[in-house]
Parts: sequence; structure tokens; C-alpha cells
Amino acid sequence: MNIKFWAITVALIILVPIISIFFEIAFGDYSNLEHFFKYLFLRYIQGTFLVAFGVLALSATIAVISAWIVANYRFPFVNFFEYALMLPLAIPAYIFSFCYVGIMEFQGYFHKIFGFRLDFMNIYGAIFVLSLSLYPYIYMFAKTSFKTQSKVLFDVCKIYKLSQFKIFRVAVMLSRPAIIGGAMLVLMETLSDYGTVAYYGVATFSAGIFKLWFDLGDSYSASILAAMLMVLVFIIMIFEHINKNSKGYSFNTHNIAKTTAKSELNTIGKTLAFLWCFVIFCLAFLFPVIWLVYWSIMTIQDFKLEFITMAGNSLLMAIISAILITFISFFLVFSTRIIKNNKLNTFLLKTTSLGYALPGASIGLCVMIVFGYIDRNFGTQFLSASFVVLIFGYIVRFLATSVYAVESGYAKIPKNIDDASLLLNRSKFTLFFKVHFPLLKHFFFLSLIVVFIDIVKELPLSLILRPLGFETLSIRAFFYATDERLYAAALPSLLIVLLSLVAVIWLEIISRKKA
Repeated sequence: MNIKFWAITVALIILVPIISIFFEIAFGDYSNLEHFFKYLFLRYIQGTFLVAFGVLALSATIAVISAWIVANYRFPFVNFFEYALMLPLAIPAYIFSFCYVGIMEFQGYFHKIFGFRLDFMNIYGAIFVLSLSLYPYIYMFAKTSFKTQSKVLFDVCKIYKLSQFKIFRVAVMLSRPAIIGGAMLVLMETLSDYGTVAYYGVATFSAGIFKLWFDLGDSYSASILAAMLMVLVFIIMIFEHINKNSKGYSFNTHNIAKTTAKSELNTIGKTLAFLWCFVIFCLAFLFPVIWLVYWSIMTIQDFKLEFITMAGNSLLMAIISAILITFISFFLVFSTRIIKNNKLNTFLLKTTSLGYALPGASIGLCVMIVFGYIDRNFGTQFLSASFVVLIFGYIVRFLATSVYAVESGYAKIPKNIDDASLLLNRSKFTLFFKVHFPLLKHFFFLSLIVVFIDIVKELPLSLILRPLGFETLSIRAFFYATDERLYAAALPSLLIVLLSLVAVIWLEIISRKKA
């Protein structure tokens, strides 16, 4: 058995749940299809399209303008805002939903202050909270791109006497690969969201999969919906890949001496830049956190020891899964360094990364089909009494984030180092542990933290695949909120935010040390 065999075996095991959904469709019951396509299908199509389009437009607007301002201008607290605007990444979208519904409800603080209330329990409310939660993905990519753009670009613009707005348009066009990359993550997260759209009663594909499977008991229609969503996501990914590779409009430099320096603004410009960043920071982070703290204090007498147990469950699942996922991704990426076959290497890394592009509800459904078959035919009870199913679901869903982190680290190690080590009759084991791993420690921790944050916030997979009687903080917060007990949802929600926030800050510290 060589490394090639084991790498292919691991990839196939991870791919099995994704393939299984199509077998479920091929051998399913067709009796409910007419009802599904007549009464439900168009609603899901319409809701998914409107939410995805609205979130992309609003989050891209917030992220690109914010990134442009902090990357190019000097104004009060710019260094604080540059990093503070990433903090909403620590707050799951469904927790944003709980907070803003509480703020905007009748006799809520918005109504008391302004004398009227806005109806927030609709598709526009869902778009608003999803955008505030997800814009940091585009912001981080765009900020890095703007900060590394060449000074020559702006000198040429000045020669042609372009206005600031036209220079901004040129910079955005040159940053399109980075912005579209972040937008793809936002789109994937929007399509996979369940907590927010279910809470606001919006009919999307993810919410539909849950409703069909659990409420109507129609696993076949749910499988069709999940498969259609997978195909839609694949088409979008292929379109983005072709579009990215067909245009070479990058004009970046990593030479600090040749990058643009931040410009001074006049008094009005400084005020407007500060107000923009301050309002975004308040809406996307400060207000929700203050509300969570306030509600937590109001309900502190209801604090239950089981919250600590749930926090322990969330931590345990996140730590175990993050370690496993990171080791698997290291093994797969290391294998592609050893196997000199481009097509096989593409298969190993790209197919095992498909899970991140699919909604958590779809992944959960696929994993249930596989383990349901195993339970029925081998007399096991994986689905009802084992953490294996939940951890396997996390691996399928989040392996891609770890693979991307490890790949970016390996890209910095010249391959002639591998050749030199192997020529000295060193084993592959020695090559990895004595040569590669010491050079990749930063990316090892980077992978651990990113996957940890994703899993702590994860709701659909945890809800579908958990063993009987097992609860995490995200599940309990969601149940409280759907029972209209918003104040009770504050304590578990605040604990989720604190866990994620510690990881985000640690991630930033590691990145700064590396820089």
C-alpha cells in the first residue's frame, strides 16, 4: 500500500455522501413529485434567487467601499476600523437575526426612540442581517488587493487627470478577482444558510430541504432539491473559474516601496470616512454584541449549568473536528506533492473540496443517506447514537477551508527541497515531519482556527446529524429563538460569539506575526 492508494481511498470516502444523493433520486418514490413541482418548487427558486442577489449586492457595496476607504486614506481611528470591520465574522447570521428582531419589535428600542416600527420579519430583514454577517469575506479580500495595488497605476491615473471616483472604478476593476473570490464565499454561505431564512420564514432551497425532510417526511423531494442546489452551485463555480482564467487584469505588487501610500483627506472627507466605518461597525458588531450582553444580564438568573455542558460540546466537536480535518488536508496536499500526476492531483484536491460549496442542509442529507444505508444493512446505530456521523459531516463540509490554507503554505516551499531530501535517501515520513511541517506550522494553526470558527457557528449540520440528546450552543439558541424566547437565546448566543471572537483575534495575531 503506497501513499497514492491511501490518498485515493480518503478522497473517495469523502466523496461518497455527495454521490449518494443521486442514487437516492434514481431509486426514490415519484408519487409526491407533482405536488412538489406544482406548489413548492417556484417558491424555493424565487426565494433563493432574491436572497442571494440581495445579499451579494448589499454585502459587496458595504465591503468594497469600506475596504477602499481604510486601504487608501488616513482619518481618525483608521487603524482600529481596518481590523474592527472584520469582527462581524465572529457572529453567526442567525444570532444577528435574533438581535435585530428584538431591537425592531413592537415596543422595542427602535420603536421607543423613533416612534414607529419597521416590519423586519420578511425577506428584506433576512437580506439585511445576512449582508452584515457575511460582508467581511469580501472586505478581507478587497482590502488586501487594494493595499497591494501598484503606485504606478495611480500615477498613470493622475497623468490622465482622472477624478477620484474614476480612479476608484479602475482599482475595483483590477481587484475583480479578489472581490469575486470573496463574493463566491458570500454566495456559498447564503445558499447554505438555514437558521436565518427559517427564522424569517423565507422559502429558500436550504429551508425547503429541512421542511420537506423533517416536516413533510418527503425525503425524495428533499433529495431532488439538494441535488438541484448542488448542480446550481457547480455551474456557478465553473462560470467563476472560466471567467477568472479568461482575463488577466491583475496589476498588483508585493513590493511595499511600489505600493500606494495612504492619502490625506480634507475635514469633510475625514468626517464622512469616519462616519461610514463607524456606522458599519455599530450595525454589524457593536449593536448586536451590546444587545446580547444586555439580554444576558437581564436573564442571568436563568443561567443554567447545561449551557456550560453545551459550550463544552461545541468546543469538543470543534476541536476534534478541526484537528482531524487539518491532518486529512495535510495528508492530501502532501500526497499531491509526491504524486507526479496533475489529473490525479486535481481529482484529489478539488473533489474533496466540493463540500464547502454545498449547503450544510444538503451535506447533512447526503450523510444521512449513507449512514442510514449502513444502519439498515449492518445493524448499526450510527445515526441515532454516534458522534461519528456528525464529525464526518463536518469533514465533508469544511475540508476545503483547511485544504486552501495548507495549499497556500505549500506554495511557498520550493519543490527542489523535496528532491534534495529524497535524493539523500530520506523517507517520505522524514520529509514531511522533519522538513515540511516545521515550515508549515503557521498554516497548521491557521487551518485549525479557521475550521474551529466555522464549526462553532455551524447550525444546519449540527441540527441534522447530532446524536439523540446531544445539544450545542447553536442548537439551543436556535430553539429558544424559534419559540419566541429571544431573551433566553441571548446567553447561548453570547457564548458562541465569545468563542468565535477569541479565535478571530488569535487568527489576526498569528497573521500579524507571520507578516
